[in-house]
Amino acid sequence: TGLFGNYANNTDASLMTPNYNFSTPSAAYLLRFKSKRWVETDYDGFRVEYTLDSGRNWLPLGIAVQANWYDFANVTAVTAFPLNEAFFSGLRVAGYTSYNYDPSFLAGNKSVAFRIRFKSDGAATMPGVAIDDFEVDGPFNVPLAVNVINFTAIKKDNDALLNWRTENETDVADYILERSYNGTSFSSIKTVAGKNTVLNLYNYTDINAVLNNANAGFVFYRLKIIDKNGLYKYSEVVKINLNKTVLSVNVGPDPFTDYVSIYTNNIVKKVTVYDINGKLVYQTANLLGNKIYFKNTLAPGFYIFKIDTDKGTITKKLIKQ
Repeated sequence: TGLFGNYANNTDASLMTPNYNFSTPSAAYLLRFKSKRWVETDYDGFRVEYTLDSGRNWLPLGIAVQANWYDFANVTAVTAFPLNEAFFSGLRVAGYTSYNYDPSFLAGNKSVAFRIRFKSDGAATMPGVAIDDFEVDGPFNVPLAVNVINFTAIKKDNDALLNWRTENETDVADYILERSYNGTSFSSIKTVAGKNTVLNLYNYTDINAVLNNANAGFVFYRLKIIDKNGLYKYSEVVKINLNKTVLSVNVGPDPFTDYVSIYTNNIVKKVTVYDINGKLVYQTANLLGNKIYFKNTLAPGFYIFKIDTDKGTITKKLIKQ
């Protein structure tokens, strides 16, 4: 379940799905979900967008009013979204309404992700939007079997130490390690052959990663995982804060399902999780790697993560799907 609170300010928020494999050419797909909403007509609302490059670029999934899809034409003035680009708006609170869209034009793409994007202005305060049962139907496409359990980047002197651990590798050809100094433009720096065993440990030292761009605030890394059929997917992005005196802690994904990752150059002393009512639901003083697995122990909803480090404490609100 996804929730957007419609507050009396300018809001632009989104919920992103996992990547879907649409690689079967000319196949038929169907996207559907349920929603209810109470937002200001015209100036508040949401639409569905898609990406083919792991979130670097997004496009609207349709821009016109049609049956079982967008219901506000947006042809009068610039509102939540650009003029003449339709979206969902107004009042729909009598239970959940089902919506669906045919995204079969995306067939042939190996990696497709979607997001629900909600926007509001500062003119009115209303309850917001709820999303449930988001799914994509289509032919079975064999996914990459590898599961990246842990991917970390640590600054040591002028170098970056990269480590990743995987399980259930099957027919993995290569891991291509990619680096970026702006979080958007990545370039490959190393190719590592897959071991294809049950549990695997990999490491690489990016020598002088700090000196190569001393003016950058961060250096980002990700893995491009390629199987022997040429299919590929990307890992999560990890980053190193090149200024270690600054407290930098990243917690995600948001929303999350069965795990949360914590990325920081600081020493994590304790992680505490509370539900929206302030009840303690999880605590650890011994964080192994950078992931906390919850499996099915947390109900869908909002949770507050409190991260205590040697440089200070941060809190972040995340949504459990």
